Formats: sequence, structure tokens, C-alpha cells
Amino acid sequence: MPKITYKDYEGNSRTIEVENGLTVMEGAIQKEIPGIPELIRNQFYKNIETSVLYRGLCGISNKKIILNLPGSPGGVKDGLLVSVPLFDHIFKMISGNTEH
Repeated sequence: MPKITYKDYEGNSRTIEVENGLTVMEGAIQKEIPGIPELIRNQFYKNIETSVLYRGLCGISNKKIILNLPGSPGGVKDGLLVSVPLFDHIFKMISGNTEH
């Protein structure tokens, strides 16, 4: 059975066995942000056609961003490259600053 490692709210690393890590993430997300996984898929499709297979999930839980990234090191790097610039705006909105 696959395992996932995550950090809990106190910063402790925990590893659990799961049949589907996305199911665990879906249960933790309070508000989904589907645009970020769409952006990751679309940004890299021209050069990496298999990027459409990325089963992206992103959302907010307890004022934290939850984002799964593609499984390869390059996919993680590319995914962070396009998503991290959005985090500041997302955190401002989470904290109640909704003025644009």
C-alpha cells in the first residue's frame, strides 16, 4: 500500500499508509482552488504532453494551502515555478484582505 508523509499542525512529520493520497487531500480541503492545477497542466503541455495526466488538486484548509504536485522532480520544480507566485495573493485573501 502506498505511503504519504506530511507535516501536521505542530510541524511533526507523519507517515501513513493510504490507498489513494488524493482521497486524503480531498477530505482535508475546505475550499478547492482548481485553477492552480489547471495552470500547471496547461503551462507545460506544449513541451510535456503527459502533463495532462497530472491529477492536480489544490485548496485551502485552516488558512493553509494544500497542493499536490506531479510525481517527478522536474514536475515538482515546474509546478512550484508557476504556483508559488500566486501564494502571496492567496494568503492575503485567506487573511481577509479581499481588496484588489
